[in-house]
Amino acid sequence: MTPFGFGFSGPGGIFVSEAFGAMPHQAAVSSYVTSPLGLGSLLNATPSLRNMQTASCWVVTTNCGRNIFVSNTGSGTISSYHSGKGAVIELASAAAAGLGPTSAPIDMAISDTGDYLYVTVSGMHKVGAFKVGVDGGLSKVGDFGTLPPGAQGIIAK
Repeated sequence: MTPFGFGFSGPGGIFVSEAFGAMPHQAAVSSYVTSPLGLGSLLNATPSLRNMQTASCWVVTTNCGRNIFVSNTGSGTISSYHSGKGAVIELASAAAAGLGPTSAPIDMAISDTGDYLYVTVSGMHKVGAFKVGVDGGLSKVGDFGTLPPGAQGIIAK
């Protein structure tokens, strides 16, 4: 319910955040693969897999497609998932990073190397930076900048 953001992994994996109308503790991520028949259709690999957070928003994947991160705007957290064969996912951590109850993390981007995750922390008007561990864990590097109210989008190199 309320599909919101999406991320891709090759070949053919698609991960979709589900905000569930911002209902508390209902957010989820589902995954899909492209049909082997082509035809442009999608097959569900993992139905809604809840993370017990609120308002899952943006989705990013590491370069290998194994680690998936989703910002939970209503909870002020980032959840992590692992992807296996056929884009089947499992919840790695419901709250891999906590940014605070009024932080409202929205957009995210992964560095080209896949080593860093950057998050637009709209409630603090900053960019949060995290080191991505080999196991997909997140370690906070810091909060940077001063963004104008209402800033949207983020890109990393």
